Amino acid sequence: MSDSEVEEKCLEVIDDRGKETLESDGFKTLKHDTVKKIISRETLDIKEVDLWLACLEWAAEECKRNGKQVDLT
Repeated sequence: MSDSEVEEKCLEVIDDRGKETLESDGFKTLKHDTVKKIISRETLDIKEVDLWLACLEWAAEECKRNGKQVDLT
């Protein structure tokens, strides 16, 4: 199985468990390119509001990692 096939299989699992995946602590540690790849999938099983909240949490963590102030208000 090639790397691209393994990646696609992983993305299919993420699609099927969208809300669970995006609410996990591991999602908050992903790199920007990986987050972009996941959230842009048309097949991701998650409500828009849950996707939005997960992205806000990821962004807050990314700010912390980069020494930026987090202000979600």
